[in-house]
Amino acid sequence: MRVLLANGVGRILLIAFTNHALDHLLLSVLDAGITKKIVRLGSRSNDERIAKFSLENLERIGTESTTNRISINKAYAARKSAEAELNRVLKELQGGPVSGADRKTYMELYYPGHRGELLDPPPWIQLLRQMEAGWTEANTRGTQNAKSEYDFWITCRDIRWLQDQIAAREIRQKASTNQFAALAIEQAGGDEMEDEDAFSSDGTDGPELESDEDRLRNEFLRQAGLIGLPSLPSTNRPLDELLEDPMVWLMSSQERNRLDRSWTEATRQYFFERKKDSFGYLKTKFEDAQTAYEECQSQVRSIFPFNIVLISHRRG
Repeated sequence: MRVLLANGVGRILLIAFTNHALDHLLLSVLDAGITKKIVRLGSRSNDERIAKFSLENLERIGTESTTNRISINKAYAARKSAEAELNRVLKELQGGPVSGADRKTYMELYYPGHRGELLDPPPWIQLLRQMEAGWTEANTRGTQNAKSEYDFWITCRDIRWLQDQIAAREIRQKASTNQFAALAIEQAGGDEMEDEDAFSSDGTDGPELESDEDRLRNEFLRQAGLIGLPSLPSTNRPLDELLEDPMVWLMSSQERNRLDRSWTEATRQYFFERKKDSFGYLKTKFEDAQTAYEECQSQVRSIFPFNIVLISHRRG
């Protein structure tokens, strides 16, 4: 029998004429150490050593195993959740990114003026944010959310828009100047060109056609209540002045980055002690969850595949 099992012959069926003979066969297999993967079919045995291999007992263990597996799944989920919380706080303690919620709390406590201005940008910036949010939603089919006021501010979306508009206007003006210069040279060398064709009745250059870009920009400014582009922020003040001035939307990109670095570090320091205490609690929570998970693992009882099936032919 040992040779057969070693060569993977599969299940072996043993049939005995009486229950006594069946128990004797089972004890012989166990005493020889051949295998413990046995199931006994027949009347209940009075031997406690043999009774645990009965079909009824193995079915009961199988039911308990299902319950235990449900418990171990819950324990595993609890352990993973505690581990995720622990890693998040540990990352923050090690100088990871500061969350927007922590920064918001810090600014509301220490810089409410800056926070208030940040949430109430000038009308043209509000309109620009609405436009960009609409483009984001249209391009991503709603898979991305619009940037928060702080994200919009620190990424200088308003400043970049102004820079783009100023650059486009300069390009158009340069192209227009070159066009009129070429036209003046052509007029000076041609006898058939009449003066009144080159100039308007008031002596100025003829009216310049409004481009699509100009029309869109002017419509945007009209909706924002402006008659021209706002001034491009270009100051470069030290940090102490920025901390005293809540007019955050008038700050240049250099000033915004300087202030952001200061707020980020101050927020991290403010929450350090609180997160350190939280880390200790979460560490204990994780260790408890790990212990519960290991205990569930040790209690799981799975029904194993049988190598030997023993059947009694008749009751004896």
